[in-house]
Amino acid sequence: MNPDPSPLSRAPSSEREFLTKNQVAERLGRTPRCIELWMRRGLLPYIKISRSVYFRWADVVQALQRFRRN
Repeated sequence: MNPDPSPLSRAPSSEREFLTKNQVAERLGRTPRCIELWMRRGLLPYIKISRSVYFRWADVVQALQRFRRN
């Protein structure tokens, strides 16, 4: 039996798919509040239109890879 895959490997079927804050939080196993804090600190790239916030999963993964430790 394989262990549960990393949250980063659970990419949407389309790289162009936009995700909501709640969807990103769910994929990363974090709370929406945590995602808001990461946004405020400039750790996650996002698109904001009026009050709506969207993320591209590929951009989120790329941003988080900067913090990868060997």
